[in-house]
Amino acid sequence: MLQRILHTFYFVLTLGFSAVVFLTMTWYMLSSRQGALSQIVSTIAPRAHEATIARARDTIEAVLLVPVTAAARNAAATLLIFRIFAVPYAHLAALAVVIFTLFPLTYAYFACLPWSVALAVSGHWLTGMLLVLLMAISFEFKSERERQREQQVRRDISPQFAEVSLIDPNLLGGCYPSNAFK
Repeated sequence: MLQRILHTFYFVLTLGFSAVVFLTMTWYMLSSRQGALSQIVSTIAPRAHEATIARARDTIEAVLLVPVTAAARNAAATLLIFRIFAVPYAHLAALAVVIFTLFPLTYAYFACLPWSVALAVSGHWLTGMLLVLLMAISFEFKSERERQREQQVRRDISPQFAEVSLIDPNLLGGCYPSNAFK
């Protein structure tokens, strides 16, 4: 029993430490103008232009920041809307929204459909319809900074990256399904 507790503690400690290191290094690489990425590229390829380094930074931002920002925004909106309507299991819905946002195979607001159907079947059909409507509308609103970042990603992302990724450079944000599998 004690051995299981120690293994669990070790796993949680290792996972937490790894997450902190990963997020710290990612933040450091993306926030600095002349940071680790520039040094790595200049060491590997001394003749690399600043435009190449900026393009690599933009690709990393497209892979990490844009989807995670959209997922966090959509999860917060889900929690708020579910709390407003006093719908149970809001955290489960927020988790589904995060998954649908990070892997946009369908619309992210479809995560609320089981709750909407359950509300409609239990006689609260207006609440179920409002839940779907508010989720769909709230996922459409983005800040101006998010829109600028998405436009920059659309310009800077390479066609090869767009073909193999789940991120659709034309429809970023997690509200729209990806066309990566067409």
